[in-house]
Amino acid sequence: RIVVDYRKCNEALTPIALPAPNQEKIFHNLKGKKLYFGSDLSLAYNLAKLDKQTQRLLAVVTHAGVYLPTRLTLGPSPAPGWFQAQTEAAFGHLSEVFIDDIGFGEDGLDVFIHRMIGVFEACESSGARLSLTKTFIGADKIEVLGHIVDEQGMHPSPAKFELQNVAAPLKDYELKKRPFAEFHSDEAAIAAFEALKKVVSRNAVLIKPDYDAANTWRRPFEVFTDASQHRFAWAICQRTATGQLRVWKCSTHSFDKTQKQWSTLERELYAI
Repeated sequence: RIVVDYRKCNEALTPIALPAPNQEKIFHNLKGKKLYFGSDLSLAYNLAKLDKQTQRLLAVVTHAGVYLPTRLTLGPSPAPGWFQAQTEAAFGHLSEVFIDDIGFGEDGLDVFIHRMIGVFEACESSGARLSLTKTFIGADKIEVLGHIVDEQGMHPSPAKFELQNVAAPLKDYELKKRPFAEFHSDEAAIAAFEALKKVVSRNAVLIKPDYDAANTWRRPFEVFTDASQHRFAWAICQRTATGQLRVWKCSTHSFDKTQKQWSTLERELYAI
């Protein structure tokens, strides 16, 4: 890939204002399916041809002369919004779209094949190309936006499991002002560090909520919150048909300087 500094050029350009794809909506539409299709658009930006005027605007000056790009390159500020609009126009009615990633899930084989044929026809009519090495047809799971989505729900990416291999710190980085101070290892802190790695990298599954069961109070959503002096966390859960409590959504956030002065009750209520 050619990397060009277009900062000066971008000062004279107006970025295309386009709402970013709703990741929550993408995950919601993909979770809980039996068959998946996923792919990347090969060459991405380079699929778009540039007119003569735009070629001159994005010209690259090198030691060997001035080069005029004939295809869209990385760097121009209007490019992401424009490209997202093009991919949504071509594939948005057939699959979930995030820049150059497309994918969908279905439970029935006939409907799955029908949508897949529609994607191929959209590629033919728009001139888009799919990456052969990144195309998955009829898979039982696909990777989307750093997560694995399957019939069970949403899992963390296997890359997060590499946290298990991170070694404990060997020096106290809080003592930068005293670089020669002796560092005493704290067994309790090391144990907490190892426990934190396991929690962050464990194969937790975020389920797809059953709104019908929640609306009829058969299996309502349950909200859990907790807060310390420094952070708060919350989780929205729902029980399965067998009564097992499963997480739908969760998040955590740090308190600012003022919030840290609140009472325990205030911090707990703020988490809600």
